[in-house]
Amino acid sequence: MQLFKRFEKNPILEPTSNPWESKAVFNAAAAKVGSEIKLLYRAVGDDNISRIGIATSYDGYTFSRQDQPILEGQANNPYETRGIEDPRITFLDGYYNILYVAASLYPEGHPKPVWAYDAPWRVRIALARTKDFVNFERDGVVIKDRDSKDPALFGERIADKLYLIHRIYPSVWLSVGREWGVWESHKCILEPRKGMWDGERIGAGPPPIKTKEGWLLIYHGKDREGVYRSGAALLDSKDPSRVLARSSEPFLEPEAEHEKGIISGNKSVAVFSCGVISQASELIVYYGAADRVLCVGTISINELLGTLEPEKVSKGVQI
Repeated sequence: MQLFKRFEKNPILEPTSNPWESKAVFNAAAAKVGSEIKLLYRAVGDDNISRIGIATSYDGYTFSRQDQPILEGQANNPYETRGIEDPRITFLDGYYNILYVAASLYPEGHPKPVWAYDAPWRVRIALARTKDFVNFERDGVVIKDRDSKDPALFGERIADKLYLIHRIYPSVWLSVGREWGVWESHKCILEPRKGMWDGERIGAGPPPIKTKEGWLLIYHGKDREGVYRSGAALLDSKDPSRVLARSSEPFLEPEAEHEKGIISGNKSVAVFSCGVISQASELIVYYGAADRVLCVGTISINELLGTLEPEKVSKGVQI
């Protein structure tokens, strides 16, 4: 049985003639705002800089979008000289909290990070906040001392603390603190599994979804051949550092031509989700395909939970 049902009219967003989104439109965060669904999507333009655009829908499948980016790298911010990428949205403490990756290069002479392909990339998690998706507050980098990506904020405080999940290569980490930028702990909670679909590196997808069984985390995994797929893990509701169960097989992997880069000529073979909308017992999952276009599909929460296999609880690594 096919658990994940792709929308028959995928992709739903593609590059346009606008110079800032002419090469790629993908990896979108999602939020329900009244009767609307808002997507904040990553766009790459003629200058190879990533910016964030906004699209709006009433049905979750047909979107209208603005001609200008809604967020872009700040000129005076050394962490954002190569743009801002891959947002996630969580409503918490009265704001839509938008976590994204601030991209720049390390100064000349700095060694290239082990995870970087072609340049000494420097990546940091940064925060913007809004109440109306018109006016934004920029809080800047929230974990300053290490390269980190794939940030996702839990939708409620636990024991009055913020819980932030993110990727320190090659694993998924959990940071806990009472206020932004002041963290009491950083702990590795999920690691790649050698020889499996998530064997080379993993990272959080959309913000975790609270269920009766615990926090459902959709995450992506990359294998040794460079293919990105999506699976899930179940985290304890009171202590999300405890991993209860995990996908042995992905529920989403590249199949369509636009997911394998066949149509666009992109070398990337990838499906990569940053946003979901939970409605009744179903998830609407928005995902980037081949690092170029945006697609959508649906999956039953209960069916996805039913595929997860018990995980041996690890103490992890704490710093």
